[in-house]
Amino acid sequence: MLERVFQVPTEKILVSEDLLRLDPSSVLLQSELQKHSSFYRWDRRSSAVTPEEDVFYLVALLRSALDDREEIHSLEYLKKQNREILRFCNDAGIRVKQYLPHYTSQEEWMEHFGDGWDRFYQRKMEFDPRKILATGQQIFRPNYLTSSTMAS
Repeated sequence: MLERVFQVPTEKILVSEDLLRLDPSSVLLQSELQKHSSFYRWDRRSSAVTPEEDVFYLVALLRSALDDREEIHSLEYLKKQNREILRFCNDAGIRVKQYLPHYTSQEEWMEHFGDGWDRFYQRKMEFDPRKILATGQQIFRPNYLTSSTMAS
């Protein structure tokens, strides 16, 4: 199952069906969320990233990569389609936030966190100053050698 979840500002929720080209086995879920509702309490102290708008949509594309020799079911095709969707949003000025994104540089992570980057960075330095946790996300490079480890 290949899943891609986006958080989209309300005024940009219209999605091009031609862009998605979903096959019948795919599922598209949309849910309106409000940051200040009593049901969803977005804690500003967490590192969760949401669009700046108070009301936004969670859009989830649920698809299966199958080994049935159909190009539209291949993992590579679905990953390419995800990139096309993100490129379309970027070109159209739609400021989406990905849930569980995969970025390969700190600059991409900084853009993802936006105004929350400084708070995220300060907490990282407070709770993981050697940057050894979550190295696979490629947000920070670990500091394996510090003065305390070199002295021992």
